[in-house]
Amino acid sequence: MMFFLGTGAGEGTPDPFCSCQVCENARKLGGKEIRTRSAFLADDVMVDLGSDYFAQCAKYRLSLADLEHLLISHTHDDHMDERMIWEHFVARGDREKTLNIYLSKDGMRFYEEWYLKKYPPEWLRGIELTSLEIGEYRQIGSWKVKPLRGRHSTEFEKNSTNYLMEKPGMKLYYALDSGYFLDETFEALKGEKLDVLIMECTNPILDRRVTGRTAGHMDYFTAMETLEELYQRDTITDATRVYFTHISPNETTHAMLEEHLAGLETPYRIIAAYDGLEI
Repeated sequence: MMFFLGTGAGEGTPDPFCSCQVCENARKLGGKEIRTRSAFLADDVMVDLGSDYFAQCAKYRLSLADLEHLLISHTHDDHMDERMIWEHFVARGDREKTLNIYLSKDGMRFYEEWYLKKYPPEWLRGIELTSLEIGEYRQIGSWKVKPLRGRHSTEFEKNSTNYLMEKPGMKLYYALDSGYFLDETFEALKGEKLDVLIMECTNPILDRRVTGRTAGHMDYFTAMETLEELYQRDTITDATRVYFTHISPNETTHAMLEEHLAGLETPYRIIAAYDGLEI
């Protein structure tokens, strides 16, 4: 099973402190207009576990007691909520499986400088922290995973980490907080012929550009330019399903984005993801 637990950007939709048209619309209509923070379940691997993971698991009746593999794209808390460490520690019931958390080497410094000094060692009982080498495959659960660099930084990471994930019959690339792809990342993905591409469209404003190619997040126009470059490099094909996610409440409702994407004449299909969408 692969599905989106959360498809929102850092503030979520509706932003609790915001009275803009998009947030008020989400409060009124609910459903697909509500976006919680990033989390994606890819069969036996979770990719990101952001600030709303408790509510998401409760809503979808999802237990993480047997989760063994968690990939973290970067250490911003809408992608990695530190409370998971404490909740994992205080969980009742039998749990024999280790939770393996994978980060970049820079991301690992976040754990070393914050968690390992701030929290008692026993809080990490049953958790194994592993740093990944960019560009090198590693078997993680049922997936063969290769981390690639994104164009997005934190206090600890110069670049976020995006993930090329492969298993028989499925090749997927998870690219949140990627910005316009780095040249090295475009080159690494050349000819991959993805089945699924999950990518950010953080600023979904449809009538004007708001961020350029050097920004740490994509707007709609940068996302479309990224897709065109990936298509030219045979990374995506006519058969690829593209999912926009990490979407902010910035002028465009889910319904507006969905309608706009349905009217595009791209050779590949672009879908506006929403919380609870199964693929």
